[in-house]
Amino acid sequence: MKQMSEALAEFWNSFGGRKNNGIGVEPDLKMAALKRYVQMKFGFKKRMSVAERRTKFERVKKRRHNLKSHAICFVCGRNANVRHHIIQIAGGATNAKRNLVSLCTPCHDEVEGRSRT
Repeated sequence: MKQMSEALAEFWNSFGGRKNNGIGVEPDLKMAALKRYVQMKFGFKKRMSVAERRTKFERVKKRRHNLKSHAICFVCGRNANVRHHIIQIAGGATNAKRNLVSLCTPCHDEVEGRSRT
């Protein structure tokens, strides 16, 4: 868990801290960082399955990170409609607030490697 915490601290420090939310940083740099971090893998802290972690995320989303208080896409600044884990649940991440960003659908699809038609 210490390695994941350090990775997330490095992520946010490169964008001026979590409160800054990357304001003034080029969208291409933000996208590249998200694509790098989505590839990271860490061991699970607790022996919960990915499905159990996803279910827990859906239960606690209102307390951790919601789209009303974080309504702007981290990458492009448009209206956000997706909450994204910087380091993925499947990669061993937690549902910590510092591991979440808001994204618009096109940016989320790009980070996840999905093509839009």
